[in-house]
Amino acid sequence: GGLALEAVADAQKAAWRGRAGSAGRWIDEGLWSLSRHPNYCGEMMLWCGIYLLCAPGLPSTSLRLAAAASPLTVFLLLRFLSGVPPLEAAAEARWGGLQEYREYKERTRLLLPLPGWGGGQQAHRS
Repeated sequence: GGLALEAVADAQKAAWRGRAGSAGRWIDEGLWSLSRHPNYCGEMMLWCGIYLLCAPGLPSTSLRLAAAASPLTVFLLLRFLSGVPPLEAAAEARWGGLQEYREYKERTRLLLPLPGWGGGQQAHRS
């Protein structure tokens, strides 16, 4: 799930970057038409999945709770510190004045690539 999402998002972005006309523009196709950061969503899912696979094998509830700190830390770092915020700020500085980019942001979710769920204010929350 998560690893596949991250790998596909990264592959789509690499292919897009290699295409003529992509320089100086944001990617808005494939998974990137559904999420502005599908690769980070995939990474968060990957760490949650690893936790869910390993937690049942831990001998106590306290160890399972302590182990939950790992995916939680990854989520908090990517969502609120080192991943999404600097990229969103850079994109806003670069393209925020363009109506087409504002429309992309409005219709595209921040993280969760859910077809048919639209964007709008929902896009900025998840």
